[in-house]
Amino acid sequence: MLPSQRALFEIPRQICYLNAASYSPLPLRTLEAGRAAVLRKGTPWTLEASFANQQHERARIAAARLINVDAADIALIPSISYGVATAAKMLPIARGTRVIVLENDHSSPVLEWQTRAEAEGFTVETVRQPDDGDWTSAVLENIERSGAHPLSLASISSVHWSDGGLIDVDKVGAALRLRGAAFLVDATHSVGVLTTDVKRLDPDFVIFPTYKWLLGPYGRAFLYVAKRHQGGLPLEQTASGRRNVRGR
Repeated sequence: MLPSQRALFEIPRQICYLNAASYSPLPLRTLEAGRAAVLRKGTPWTLEASFANQQHERARIAAARLINVDAADIALIPSISYGVATAAKMLPIARGTRVIVLENDHSSPVLEWQTRAEAEGFTVETVRQPDDGDWTSAVLENIERSGAHPLSLASISSVHWSDGGLIDVDKVGAALRLRGAAFLVDATHSVGVLTTDVKRLDPDFVIFPTYKWLLGPYGRAFLYVAKRHQGGLPLEQTASGRRNVRGR
């Protein structure tokens, strides 16, 4: 059993805090790192011109190690929904096909497709919350459903947002590949606590933030993009979002 970790956090002895699902407390080491980062901005003349890029690369390398990919395949983004919108720009959904999402899942991997569906001529199918809690079987049944429209994409959480149900992404990914469908994984509730091997899984996109199991701040997230999709355009035309741009 894991021993008490209270000493690693700034939590008074008389406080029992249980809402780690949305507002998890930051460890003392994270607080110290944040304070140090803010203090650096107070004396910017002490920073080398390459400092920001070095920090960004350090973060990408750390994120890549968590999911067993190359750092070059990781983008720094502000949120899960931003990552899903970026994926949608790189992955057009064919008319007459379908995208599957999970009932009562978080809005981030769902709303982008619901918003685009009517104009782009595809349908969004919701996998109903199973009474027995077996999300994997429910998703596989939907993927393999006879008579259904061709499947373009599954955009789902690896651990269900509202009930904590674990989805076997390896089985789901294998079923999607047999049908030539893409796989977007919202790994908010798994990366950092469950082993995640993206090289083995070979999904199209994996997105995860820092504010949950990575014990970091809000407004920071990572987007893995499979190399087969890296010829697309970013949402914003920034120098850091393009190759070989030299701002002066």
